[in-house]
Amino acid sequence: MKAKYEVTSSLIDLLGHIHDLDVLCALVEAEPQHFSNADDLAHLLDAIIFRQQEDRHAALERAEDVFADDPQEEADRIELLWRAQVR
Repeated sequence: MKAKYEVTSSLIDLLGHIHDLDVLCALVEAEPQHFSNADDLAHLLDAIIFRQQEDRHAALERAEDVFADDPQEEADRIELLWRAQVR
């Protein structure tokens, strides 16, 4: 369960980072007047998009690890662990 927790936490962190980049991108696009140079704005947006793509790829890989097990088998495993702990 600890390994599952660590992979899930890592996935959550990545999804949060992706969301933060989405918010940053929306803000930059909504307020371009804060950039004195169109090239600076373009470079920033390129960097954001590149990082989002990298993070999305990593998130998909981690999601495969998190959701790799059959749901019923995982539920049975959790039930066994729970029952063993309760005894």
